[in-house]
Amino acid sequence: MSAQKKRNFKIEAFKHRVELDPNYAERTWRVLEHAIHEIYNHNASGLSFEELYRNAYNMVLHKYGEKLYSGLVNTMTGHLKEIARSIEAAQGGFFLEELNVKWGDHNKALQMIRDILMYMDRTFVPSNHKTPVHELGLNLWRDNIIHSSKIQTRLLDMLLDLIHRERTGEVINRGLMRNITKMLMDLGSSVYQEDFEKPFLGVSASFYSVESQQLIECCDCGEYLRKAERRLNEEIERVSHYLDVKSEVKITSVVEGEMIANHMQRLVHMENSGLVSMLVDDKYEDLSRMYNLFRRVPDGLSTIKDVMTSHLRETGKQLVSDPEKLKDPVDFVQHLLDEKDKYDKIISKAFNNDKTFQNALNSSFEYFINLNNRSPEFISLYVDDKLRKGLKGVSEEDVEVVLDKVMMLFRYLQEKDVFEKYYKQHLAKRLLSGKSVSDDTERSMIVKLKTECGYQFTSKLEGMFTDMKTSIDTMQGFYSSQYSEIGDGPTLAVQVLTTGSWPTQPSAPCNLPAEIVVICEKFRTYYLGTHTGRRLTWQTNMGTADIKATFGKGQKHELNVSTYQMCILMLFNSADQLTYREIEQATEIPPSDLKRCLQSLACVKGKNVLRKEPMSKDIAEDDAFYFNDKFMSKFFKVKIGTVAAQKESEPEKQETRQRVEEDRKPQIEAAIVRIMKSRRVLDHNTIVTEVTSQLQSRFLPNPLDVKCSQHLEVLYWWMKQKDRREFGLVNGIPFVFYQSPNCIMVADPPPSMTNGANDIAAQSAGRSIPSSTSSRKVPKKENKAMREKMKRDHLNELFLELGQSPDKLSWCGHLINTKVEVPEPTRQNNGKASILVDVARLLRDLLAQVEALRKENVALVNESRYVTGEKNMLQDGKTVLKSEVEQPQNELHERMQCDPMAESQDRSDYTSPNLRQLLNTTIPMQQQLVGPLYDIALRQDLSSLRDAGTSPSSPKVPSKVSRPHARYPTPSNTWSLELLSRSTAQQ
Repeated sequence: MSAQKKRNFKIEAFKHRVELDPNYAERTWRVLEHAIHEIYNHNASGLSFEELYRNAYNMVLHKYGEKLYSGLVNTMTGHLKEIARSIEAAQGGFFLEELNVKWGDHNKALQMIRDILMYMDRTFVPSNHKTPVHELGLNLWRDNIIHSSKIQTRLLDMLLDLIHRERTGEVINRGLMRNITKMLMDLGSSVYQEDFEKPFLGVSASFYSVESQQLIECCDCGEYLRKAERRLNEEIERVSHYLDVKSEVKITSVVEGEMIANHMQRLVHMENSGLVSMLVDDKYEDLSRMYNLFRRVPDGLSTIKDVMTSHLRETGKQLVSDPEKLKDPVDFVQHLLDEKDKYDKIISKAFNNDKTFQNALNSSFEYFINLNNRSPEFISLYVDDKLRKGLKGVSEEDVEVVLDKVMMLFRYLQEKDVFEKYYKQHLAKRLLSGKSVSDDTERSMIVKLKTECGYQFTSKLEGMFTDMKTSIDTMQGFYSSQYSEIGDGPTLAVQVLTTGSWPTQPSAPCNLPAEIVVICEKFRTYYLGTHTGRRLTWQTNMGTADIKATFGKGQKHELNVSTYQMCILMLFNSADQLTYREIEQATEIPPSDLKRCLQSLACVKGKNVLRKEPMSKDIAEDDAFYFNDKFMSKFFKVKIGTVAAQKESEPEKQETRQRVEEDRKPQIEAAIVRIMKSRRVLDHNTIVTEVTSQLQSRFLPNPLDVKCSQHLEVLYWWMKQKDRREFGLVNGIPFVFYQSPNCIMVADPPPSMTNGANDIAAQSAGRSIPSSTSSRKVPKKENKAMREKMKRDHLNELFLELGQSPDKLSWCGHLINTKVEVPEPTRQNNGKASILVDVARLLRDLLAQVEALRKENVALVNESRYVTGEKNMLQDGKTVLKSEVEQPQNELHERMQCDPMAESQDRSDYTSPNLRQLLNTTIPMQQQLVGPLYDIALRQDLSSLRDAGTSPSSPKVPSKVSRPHARYPTPSNTWSLELLSRSTAQQ
């Protein structure tokens, strides 16, 4: 089977030719045409679709497809024309119904015809590039029905009229509308868009333009927005019922443009109902509606944000500048927090937590909070109030909420270093008076500040807590060591404060009572005995005291007073009446503090343990004070506070501001150093920007402070010449000179500015100072323009001489001593004269620094010579001691060789373990530079030798070793000769 050849089968045509009837095509077409007529006439039930399909198949098979296709077109066209006449005859509302019915019949007939002509649709149509049967039927319907001159306009008018009636509140047949619009979409997107959508959008724009104009005139903002939102929702619903989905974006944009975008500015600024009114009245629903509508149009949210920001800044500006609100710092900060909570709630509930509005809110608060330069102080006072008493009985969660709100305001501060100053003062008072709510709350606040600003910001605050804990341990040690000596005297509780961690407060000396002075001295002795290198300074203005007092009728009370008040009250143990001058002289309390203390003791109702004559609220220097025997209180413990002002006085404000400014200068200079080390060369604007970005976490540096930072050798040059740069030296430091407006001349500091200054000083000794008479003078009789020109030329020559001079120090002295005609430094000018004055001032400072370093160098050289002399003296002494030790050793060695008995005796007497240990220990140590280290050990061992049996009255040979300087321990330098004399006596 495998070897046989495979046969190829082939189907051959008939041997004889098949002859067709010439009338076959015509006869078959008539059958198909009749069937099409019957289908359109709804008589398709009697047709044999199998036979019709076979006839259409045979026509295509026998090359009569063209006749079949053209006949189909003509037949369907004829029927559609009859349908068009039927639709045109429909009246009123029946027009759309008739159109819808005929469209349904046409689709059914088209489906049947396509099934009959399926073979033609599959073979003839693609090969001859004809339109498929179904698409052909749709095209014929479009051309003969929809685009009919009598139907097209009428159809569009009817559709738009129905939509208008629905917009005005009437109910329409949405099912019929859906079928008609679907018919247009089935006929093609171009038909739907051109014949319906474009006119529909145009009519809608006109409708909403008119309606919006009517509504804006008669409605307030909230009502208008409600109606606009309803219209927008209606259009979205309309699209979902009977329009194309793609039409939703187009129709909503029309509504948004006509009802919102065109009236946006008028809506937000509408009086008594616009955005500002909504913000004031907390209309969250209207605000949310405005946000949702305005976000649909371009620049909608930015419009809301701008209006809200403007209103918020204006409101905040009024708040921080209102004198009534500024009277109480706690209420002031509480108003800020309430305002912040209000707008946070608005943004959360109405604006969907939009980051744009949150940023606008933050920028607005930062703007108006920093308008008041006392905001850092007020926020610190608010925290102080809450941590003293405001958070008592509050849960930990609520405490954290309050602290987080405070930190939120703290982030808005540009002068965080000012807040640090005040917060440190207030924290110190809370800790020292023991009035803090809890240490955990205090530490939680410090942790938040540390997280926000870093470790450097809170290092001193944490040191304050460390001092408080250390003070408790110190007092426990004090009382345990002084328990037997204290007795029944007053009890003392001391907080030892580190100077660098606590705020410095100047305290005037105060005369304490004798009982207090005794125990204070005991504590001073104990503390200085346990700690070396420390100094105690009593801060009497920060202390408190508990005094037991007995009033008339034997009534006893325990008074809690300040240290100053205690000193005043203790005076009345020995006197019943004292004048103001006597009290001032006895206590030496500062007058301002004394008056406040006397006011609290004599003028406060219910706490007046003293009487004042004459009675008044103010304290005068001729007032007299008496002990109030009639004082009564229902409490055993009576706390008498000191009358103190809530606000800082003007001198205190200026002092605090000055301290802050002084603390800022090193930070600015350090920032410039860091920047210039990494960037090397920068222009003026860039370096100011860099410094600001680095320091804005603590404060906002003033560009003028950056400009005037002289310690970093930063000089500015404004020269109205061509832009060029030159490299030169100023004080031995390389600079890049930018001789163009608004540029900076930056130095690259050398490793040691001191060495550079000394080198320049050394070089200046050999250079002659230019004479002031050789410089060019300005003639007095020239006109003003010529004199100004010559002044400029003169200054240019000075600058060029500065840049070219190899010896800058001598030139500086010439510049300082030369009478250059330049404006005074206080006069406002921006020319080279002011720069020259600044340069002269800087160079004077540099010369002063060089002179100070020169003096210090001389002092160090003298001290070095003194130390060298002492060193040489000690080395000479060491050599003498070595020779003296070797001499008795040699003698002992010779005697032991000559007399064996003496050798044994010497061994028993002189080579005891102590002596052996002594010699083995001291001889190596003699090689050290500092002798006193071993003298103490030698003296201890020699004392044991004397006790062993030597006579203490042995003669002493005077030593040849000179005594060292008194600053060193005095050594015993005669032990070797004593040892030699002792051995001689025994012999």
